[in-house]
Amino acid sequence: MVTANNATLLLHRGSRKVTPEELLEISAPQPTRSWHPIPHYRVLDSARSAIEQTGFKVTRMELGVSRDDHKFFGVLDLASTIVEGVMLAVGVRNSTDKSLPAGIAAGERVLVCDNLAFSAQIVVMRKHTTYIERELDQRILDGITRLPAFQENAAGRIRRLQETPMDNPGAHDLIVRAVDERCIGLRDLPKVLERWRSPGYEAFGPRTAWSLYNAFTEVAKDRFERQPTTTAAQSIRLNRLFGTVLN
Repeated sequence: MVTANNATLLLHRGSRKVTPEELLEISAPQPTRSWHPIPHYRVLDSARSAIEQTGFKVTRMELGVSRDDHKFFGVLDLASTIVEGVMLAVGVRNSTDKSLPAGIAAGERVLVCDNLAFSAQIVVMRKHTTYIERELDQRILDGITRLPAFQENAAGRIRRLQETPMDNPGAHDLIVRAVDERCIGLRDLPKVLERWRSPGYEAFGPRTAWSLYNAFTEVAKDRFERQPTTTAAQSIRLNRLFGTVLN
């Protein structure tokens, strides 16, 4: 169970939380002619190095691996406030079973519910093919150097969502549109509706677009371990949908 006080994104279905030292002990399979897997710690080190080079500071780190150790997902909270109660965070991921590429994504950590919502503004992925070792560091560094602009844009977007009233008919319409535009699956519709009607946190009590947005991301965070690639794509479409609310 994910709680506000002691949360991790990867304690579901046999996944487990790990330390950086434990991550070092997980090796990658031998490469083939067309597939070049890299160890999970290699992606984490690349992200931490890029964050340090660009002047940001990691304040907290959560790391987890799947039951078979083949999938890795981590969240690095940065000492950078976007708006009150929302911090800048970087998600890191990798696989050693061809299930998903290595890379990072920038997002917002909503502290009240420990919720990470990926944004489409910074997504850096690299398939496990020839030259990944040579190219990954620069790709991640290029992505991290865009964080200041992302932070500024995210702050403006969040404030506008917080200031945008949302009544029940408008929320219901947007939830249905989210299904139509593949932001959520039909099975998640009643879950989002329940989160909207009965917020689990006082901060999301006001009937605003921000509260509705967090109803979506609260439901989505439980899917990240099971379907990281699909859920990230859904989050991108969700950000695009909420952009129409602000226009």
